[in-house]
Amino acid sequence: MKKVLFVTNIPSPYRVDFYNQLGKFVDLTVIFEATGAQDIRFDYRETFKNFTAIFLSEGNIDEKKLNSAIFQYLIPEKYDYIFLTNYSYRTELFGYLKCIFSKIPFVLEIDGGKIPESENFLKYQFKKFILTKPYYYFSPSQSSDDFLAYYHVNKENIYRYSFTSLSEKDIRHQIVDEEEKQFLRKKLGFSPTKKTILFVGRIIPGKGVDVLIKAVQNLSDNVQCLIVGASPDSEYKQYLLDLIGQDSRFHFIDFLQTSELKQYYKLSDIFVLPTKSDVWGLVVNEAMSQGLPVISTSACVAAIELVSNGYNGYVIDRVDDWKAIFQKLSQVLQDDSLRVQLSQNALSTIKHYTIETMVEEHLKFMEEK
Repeated sequence: MKKVLFVTNIPSPYRVDFYNQLGKFVDLTVIFEATGAQDIRFDYRETFKNFTAIFLSEGNIDEKKLNSAIFQYLIPEKYDYIFLTNYSYRTELFGYLKCIFSKIPFVLEIDGGKIPESENFLKYQFKKFILTKPYYYFSPSQSSDDFLAYYHVNKENIYRYSFTSLSEKDIRHQIVDEEEKQFLRKKLGFSPTKKTILFVGRIIPGKGVDVLIKAVQNLSDNVQCLIVGASPDSEYKQYLLDLIGQDSRFHFIDFLQTSELKQYYKLSDIFVLPTKSDVWGLVVNEAMSQGLPVISTSACVAAIELVSNGYNGYVIDRVDDWKAIFQKLSQVLQDDSLRVQLSQNALSTIKHYTIETMVEEHLKFMEEK
């Protein structure tokens, strides 16, 4: 059985699910930089089943702190494969640099990436230096491949993987019927008959919630907009509340656990993520798994990879373009047959984006290399 090491930041549930699945086939050790992060809450320890977990520190992750404990675990003789997943946090960056200067073979696995619109010369040269040093790369999308190639990575060393937070059992086989949607809306305290727009994510300026609000404000009264997520930026949250005013069509819901969140996907008609920057955006996968058409922006790598205009949703070329979002929302919400077709196509698109597929892709790589 091959011995494999992963180094990552925190035990996010979807990562733990992947490690548990992969650990059925390899002798897996996972180094977590910390046990959690600010504004993120989850229970995890009892879910570690098929791998050995090592925590470098307890509590929330500190991106700027160097924890030298990582050095003692990067031992090439102990593992057949070492996967690094991050170079933006200081601890993981120094572990990354140790692998480079100690000539330890490793694989870089990224969640996504986009070529920056602008970047100073020194930063570009540093990223070029570190990104050309892994032996192989796991990338989830063409735009992520292009990001790596921008820093002179050889595309022949890039392997595609189906980045997701979903298991096969999490993906619906058919769309949710209107009767079930109305039942769930009523159960959770919303209007059962109004067309329902859903946003899921942190309530911060970069997610573009204000853009969504402006778009929805121009729709008919027969809609409601559910905004789900933690609000770490109190000033921005107040700005949104002031923007909404007395408009009762908007509902804020705090952070939800996965099982609770699935109910919100099921009761909704369409999902909107007007983000200004997302290196992936797993909520797009999650929305599509419940048969929701997706409207997002070209700043979201998941949308670029998964959403095809007019097939399973729409990608808006410009961030902050509330008028374009308004137009697509109007089109989809007023046309039941279009919405059903988009929903069915969303399920068709996402059905192979599973943790089981991710495991198969990693095992195939290990067989070949």
